[in-house]
Order: sequence, then structure tokens, then C-alpha cells
Amino acid sequence: MIERLWGRIRFFRMTILIVLVILASVGVVTYVQIAVKSVEDELPLRVMQERRDMEQVARNFYSFLAVTDAAQVLPTKGNVESVRENLRVVAADLQRLRDRYTFDTLIGASALHAALSPTVDDVQIWIEEGFGDLPPSSPIVLELVATRARETLGQVLDKTAEADRIAYEILERQSGKLSLLRDQLIVPLVALVLMAAGMVWLASRQQRFAKRQAEAEAQTIRAQAQLQDAIESISEGFSLYDADDKLVICNSRYHEQLYPGMSDDVKPGTSFETVIRAAVERSLIDEVNDFESVDAWIETRLKRHRNPSGSFVQRRGRRKWFQISERRTEDGGYVAVYTDITEIKDREEELAEKSKALEQLSNQLAKYLSPQVYDSIFSGRQEVKITSSRKKLTIFFSDIADFTGLADRLESEELTQLLNHYLTEMSQIALDHGATIDKYVGDAILIFFGDPESKGVKEDAIACVEMAVAMRLRLDELAGIWRGNGIEKPLKCRMGINTGFCTVGNFGSEDRLDYTIIGGAVNTASRLESLATPGDILVSYETFAHVKEHIHCEEHGQAEIKGLAYPVATYRVIDTFATLDRQQRRFRAEQPALRVEIDLDAMTADDRQQALETLRQAHALLSKSDIAEMD
Repeated sequence: MIERLWGRIRFFRMTILIVLVILASVGVVTYVQIAVKSVEDELPLRVMQERRDMEQVARNFYSFLAVTDAAQVLPTKGNVESVRENLRVVAADLQRLRDRYTFDTLIGASALHAALSPTVDDVQIWIEEGFGDLPPSSPIVLELVATRARETLGQVLDKTAEADRIAYEILERQSGKLSLLRDQLIVPLVALVLMAAGMVWLASRQQRFAKRQAEAEAQTIRAQAQLQDAIESISEGFSLYDADDKLVICNSRYHEQLYPGMSDDVKPGTSFETVIRAAVERSLIDEVNDFESVDAWIETRLKRHRNPSGSFVQRRGRRKWFQISERRTEDGGYVAVYTDITEIKDREEELAEKSKALEQLSNQLAKYLSPQVYDSIFSGRQEVKITSSRKKLTIFFSDIADFTGLADRLESEELTQLLNHYLTEMSQIALDHGATIDKYVGDAILIFFGDPESKGVKEDAIACVEMAVAMRLRLDELAGIWRGNGIEKPLKCRMGINTGFCTVGNFGSEDRLDYTIIGGAVNTASRLESLATPGDILVSYETFAHVKEHIHCEEHGQAEIKGLAYPVATYRVIDTFATLDRQQRRFRAEQPALRVEIDLDAMTADDRQQALETLRQAHALLSKSDIAEMD
């Protein structure tokens, strides 16, 4: 009875224990399932949300690149505004990535933000403010924007692929952690419940894993499809080769623009060398003709392909030009963008021809302007409009003495040739001294110093007088040349120089302007020139006061100038002090039947002795001639 009771008690206790264990097991299992479910649901949702956010950034970036390409083709105001709007969307997406995932990133959203932000920041500046002096709507700025976006495309692809890989690894690790948790909490509780539950759990786990794997594969397929759609939306040719230099993916423009009719040769798995060899065999690349052999070009192209260093231009068949931008990917592959720049090249050639024509025209126009005036106009320092200013200038007048008689003695062709030769020589001397040639009036020349460029009033005056001395010396040298050409009487010039305030600038009508000077100082210089003796240079006191320390002058008396109430003191220019010091060892004289030139510095002792003997003989000859005439 007691044993039976005790047995019942033990059975009851065991039953209670088993029930408690079962209830505890069921409770623990239920608790674990609830905990596991919450973890399983939370983590993948975060991963997928982050992945979707990254996809949105990539998708909007592709859209921005497509809109930029459209704006390059047709840079209207609407297209440029569309570029800005798409860029703002990409910037907003990046800001959202930074706010959400800077400190809580799972699959690399912050890395995508770091890779894309510099490009977006730079492009925002270019598209809003322009680049340098170029406006935002400039085709060059749009090309810079598109090129920068294409260069960033590889990073976007890399970061997206890296995110897929990390997401998959996170799901794998989480599944392992959940499995370990189940084993540690369920196995010690009850073997039988664990075995049954384990089978059910294993089946459900495999089912879930298979479902996740299918979802991951579907997501990968969708990502690949989205990538294909993205690169198809690019207006340029695009290609991606792996580390073994085998084609991974390309868009249709890569086929159509670069390798038309080569769909069988250009397909995934084909090596880059095979592709370019096939293109050369079909005469699709004109650049090959610039090399000694096909193999030499292929070697050069492969070296550039495998060691990319920025963009370069390639000439292909049918007068096509492409800009190729290649770079290495992080996994050792190669990504490239091929931009058709044929239209740009054609425009460059057209612009080069127009620039050449404009240059020829400007060179011809330059002959009608003083170089200083020409440079100031074409450099933008001086506007072509009616304007003038008061400046202190040094004015130079010259003309040929007895030019009317010379014109009567010479034929018009000879006179024209002589006058042009004279003006060319005098003008070159004037330009060498920094003068501004105002005009030619027949044989007369009007020159001034001090505008549009000036070294200072004193320096301008010295330069003007030194120029006049150089002209006089050159005329003496030209006299021998002209005499040999049949000009019996050498040309002699009168020169007048004055320093004073003048009005200088553009005078005339709105349709035709003349850059010249007017004023009393100009009239004074002209009057001094008319008073000068042929071969002499007359300067006013104003000019003499500036040059007296450098130029030797002699007083020439007072001159009455029409329009002035007082006489003007004049000075005759002898020469520069430096030249006079040298001329103490030189002698030169020239007459119609006699020419003597002595330079002691250029003569040796024997030369001087021989010259002295020659002069004695000449003296003796002249003495005998005088005696004979007296008899």
C-alpha cells in the first residue's frame, strides 16, 4: 500500500517534473523563437534598407549622367536646368546617406558617400558658378561635368558590388549566430524535444536559407539588370574588363560606335587583345597607319590599356575621333568610357582655319596701325571708340628737302621704290626706339613718344632725339646705296622736335577713327621742322631741357611760331655725347668725287702707316693738279 502510494507519488512527481520540463522547454523554445524572430526580422531589414538607399543613389547618379550627356548634345537652358535638378537629387540622396549611415553603416553606404561626394561637390560648383571664366551652360563646362561623372562611375559600380557582397556575408554570419544560439539554449533542455524540434528547425532553416538565397540571387539579377540599364543609358561607349583582361560587360554603343559588325568577336569572355586585333583586321582604326607595323601599335595600345594614365584621343575609321578614359578597378580590372568627339574635332579644325584667316587679316591690319596702338587694341587695354586725353608728349616731324625736285627727276616707279625704302628704314628705327608712328603724309613723317606707352617725359624725349640722330646717320649710309642705284643727289631730311601737352586719342566718326594728336605743341614741332636746314635736327627748349645731359646741342636762336605770342628758343642737335666720344678716333667725309672714312680702333699700326702713305699720295696728286691749273 505504501509502496503503491510511494510509486504513485514518484510517478506523479515524475509526471509533474516531466510536465514542468516540457512546459519549461516549450516556454524556452517559445521565448527563443520569439527572440530569434525579432533578430531575424530586424537585421535583414536594416541591410536591405541600406542597400535600397545605395541603389537609389546609384540610379539617380546614372540619371544625372544621362541628362548631362543630353545637355552636351543640346546645351539649351532647359537641359542645363535639368542637369542642375538631377544633381540636386543626387546631392540630397548623398546627404540622406550621410545622415543615416555615418555611424551605423552595415554594407558600405558611408563609403559610397565618401567616394561620390567630392565629385558631386565639384560638379555643383561648376554647374552653378561655371569653371574659371566659362559660364555653367558652356559646352566645355558640361563636358568637364560629364567627364568627371564618368570617371566616378567606376567607383559607384565598385561600391555597389561591394555592398552586395557585404550584405550577403552579413546574412550568412547572422544565420550562423542564430543557429549557435538555438543549439546552446535548446539542446541542454530536452533531447527528445530538441531532436524533433531540431528536425523541424533544420527543415525550416533550410527552407528559409533557400528562400534567402533565391531572394539574393533575384536581387543580384535585378542589380545586374539595373547596371545594364544604367550603362545602356550612357551616351558613350562603356566596357569593363576583368583582371585577366577578359570582357565582363559593355553597352550597345561600345559595339555600334567602336566595333560595328563585330558582335561575334566582342562578347563577354573575349580578351582585349583579341578585340583590337579583330578591329585592325577590319580597318576600323586609322591610328594604326601612324606606326611601323600592326604589332607595334597593338603593343603600344596594350601598354596604355594596362597602365592607364588619364584620357587620350584615338583616330578611328571614317574620320571618327574618340576620347578614351581608362582606369584600373580595385579588383585589378579595367573600366573605360569612349566618347565620340568627332564633332568637336571638326569644329577645332574649322576654328583653326578661321583663326588662321583672322591672324592673316590682323597681320594685314597691323600694317595700318602703330604696333603700340595695335597691341593695346587687340589686348583690350584700349577701347575702339571716340575718346581722348591730355598728355605731355614729345613730337617729331620730318620731311625730305627738295622732294618736289626729286619727284620731277625720277619716274613714278623709281620714286615710289625710293620713298618706300626711305619710309621703311625710318619706320624701323622709330619702332626700335619705342615710337608711335602717327601717319605718313607723302614724304613727311609724324611720330610721337609718350602714348599709349611711356617711360616718362624725360626718357621719352631722350628716346625721340636719339631716334632722330639714328635716322640722320642711317640716311648718310643709305646715300651710298642710292647713289649706286642712280640717285645723284643724296636725300637730306629736315627734322623738328618739341615736347609739350597734346590731346591724344581717337578722332573721327563712329564709322571711321584715326588715332592721332592735336594741339599747339604739334604745330610747334611742325614749324621747327620747316625752319631746320636740310640734314639738321632742331629741338625746342622744352625738349633740350630734358636731353641736355645726354645730347650735345648748339643754340640756334629764337624762332617765331605762328599762333604763339612769344618766340621759341631753338637748338641744333649735334650728336649724343657717347657717339662724340667715339668719333674722336673716327673720321668720315663724302663728296661727289671723294669719300674718306677712317676708324683708328679698327686699324693696326701697319694699317695706320699705310693709310698715312695713301693720304700723302692723294695730297701730292691734288697739289700737282692745283699747280697745273694755275699754269
